[in-house]
Amino acid sequence: MPRSIPIRASALVAGDPILPPLATTTQRRQRERFLAGAIDGLLGALGAALMLSAAGRIAGIGGSQPTSVQAVVAGFGLLLLTAGWLRLGRELMDWSATSNGRRGLERLLGWFPFAAMALFAIYRIGVSDVDAYKVLVSEGSVVEWLTFLFFLAAGVLFLLTGRGEWGPGRGKRRRGLGALFLTLGVVSLLIGFEEMSWGQTIFNWDTPELLITANAQKETNLHNLALIQDRIWTITAAVCVGVTLLVGVRFTLEANGRLIPRSLADAVLPHSTLLGYFLFAALLYVPVVMLKHDVAIPVLVTRDQEVAEGLFSLGVLLHSGRCYLRWAQPDPTQLNLAAAPD
Repeated sequence: MPRSIPIRASALVAGDPILPPLATTTQRRQRERFLAGAIDGLLGALGAALMLSAAGRIAGIGGSQPTSVQAVVAGFGLLLLTAGWLRLGRELMDWSATSNGRRGLERLLGWFPFAAMALFAIYRIGVSDVDAYKVLVSEGSVVEWLTFLFFLAAGVLFLLTGRGEWGPGRGKRRRGLGALFLTLGVVSLLIGFEEMSWGQTIFNWDTPELLITANAQKETNLHNLALIQDRIWTITAAVCVGVTLLVGVRFTLEANGRLIPRSLADAVLPHSTLLGYFLFAALLYVPVVMLKHDVAIPVLVTRDQEVAEGLFSLGVLLHSGRCYLRWAQPDPTQLNLAAAPD
C-alpha cells in the first residue's frame, strides 16, 4: 500500500477543479473504486442490452424490419460492451490519480459536449429521412434509455453522498448538506423513473384506469398529466436555462474568490467545466418549445428534445460524481499530519 502523503488540512479543499484535489484518504480510494466498478458495469450492461435489442429487431422479432439505424445501435452497443470489458472506468480513475491525468480528464469532460454537438449538428443537418431519425430519438429509444440511466446513476450517487453527511455525530451544517444531497438524489430518481413511465416502457403493462383518463398519453407517469403536459416543455426549458445560469454564478464566485469549498453553494452550483452540457441542452430545448408554439425553426423537430434531455442528464451525473468524490472525508491521521508544522 502506498504511503500516505502529508498534506495540510486546507489543501483538502483548496482550489476547485471538477475532480477534487488529490488527497490520499481511505474513503476517497473506496469511492474511486466504487465509481470505477459502477462505470464498467453500466457500460457493459448497456452495451449488451443495446446489442440484444438491435439483434432482435434485425431478426424481425415483433414484426420489425432491419434498418441502418439498428445497425448503428448494434455497433454502439458493441463499443460500450468492449469499453466495459476493458475496464475503462478503472483506467479513468487510475488516470485521474495523477495531476496530469486529472487535468487531462477535466479537459476531456469539458470539451466532450462541444465535440458531440458539432458531430450531432453535422449529422442532423444531413438527415434526409426525418421519419427514421424520429425513431432513433423517439420515446423508448437509445437516447431515452441513456437519459434514464444517467438520472438513475446520479440519484444513487447523490443519495450515497447524502448518507455520508447525514450519519450520527454530524454537525448541523453537515446534516443540512446531507439533507440537500438526499433531496437531489430523490429528485434525480423521480425524473429518471418518470422518463421510463415507472417501468411501463420496459414491461409494457396496461395503464391504470385512473391515469387513462387523466394522462394525455395514456401512460403511467405524472409529467404527461393533462393538467401540466402543455406546460412541461416550457418548465423543462426554463430548468435547462436556469442551471446554465447557475454555472455562470459559480464562475463569478470563483473569479472573485468568494466560493467556500464544500459549502451549500459548492454543492448546488455545477462546475464551470460542465457548462457545455447544460448550455447545449438549453440551446436545443428552447427552440423545441418554440416549435411547440408553432414557430418555424429550420432543421429541428420536436423529438430533438430527447437529445437535449440526454445531454442535461449527463451533466447532472457528472455533477453528482464530483460531489461524491469531493465530499469524501479525510482520514483523521491525515488531519493530524496536516496540522503538524513543516
